[in-house]
Amino acid sequence: VVLSGTPNFLDLNPSGGVFPKNLGVGSVTHPVTTFVPSPSAGFSKNMAGGTPNPPTLNQTFSYDLNLSNSGNVPLDTLVVTDTLPVELQVLSTTTGSYNGLSDFGAGVGVRVSYEKNTALGVFTLWGSSPNATTNTTLTAPPPGLGAGEYLTRIRWELGSAAVGMSASNRPVVTGRIVNPDNAGGPVAFGDSIQNCAAFSAVYTAGPTNVNQNDCETFVLSGPFVQLNPAKENL
Repeated sequence: VVLSGTPNFLDLNPSGGVFPKNLGVGSVTHPVTTFVPSPSAGFSKNMAGGTPNPPTLNQTFSYDLNLSNSGNVPLDTLVVTDTLPVELQVLSTTTGSYNGLSDFGAGVGVRVSYEKNTALGVFTLWGSSPNATTNTTLTAPPPGLGAGEYLTRIRWELGSAAVGMSASNRPVVTGRIVNPDNAGGPVAFGDSIQNCAAFSAVYTAGPTNVNQNDCETFVLSGPFVQLNPAKENL
């Protein structure tokens, strides 16, 4: 923006008269930055802190899912879907708790559902947290899981994420690798176990879809001894 002009002012001369005085041209410039929406999200899957890494057969371990809104606009319709290895027997999961996240619905912070081997593509409600700031643990087996059935996917449905949204407690899946696997196949030390998870959201004003995926693989450990020394102040 540029302002210019030739204002005239009256000034006194030595003889006591007045005459107009030209002060010249003045200008000021101010840059204007246009806001450009940049929807983006962070997402990763990791072994939880303190868990065996890698685990061995029948050893309880946990992994967590880290999600955030790393863009400059809010995101809606957040969904995380974890595809479970057939070798994994799930013992529990958590909803996670979050900063900058609205509730999924009235009285529901985060809603968790599961898919089972006998109803692929169908998700059944497992449970939920009362609000987005409360981390709730859901134990297995979930309601509706019958004999010979096992979990194939877990889904978390969340509310709207403000800019900078992050997990104060990441959603966690806890389980163990079993032999035979859930489908009856053999599992041996040294097998590669892969787990993939996907994150999706929508920038509604765009509309723009935001998608992230993360696959992690570990090699099933053989039996091992692990020392855990500790020093205490008596």
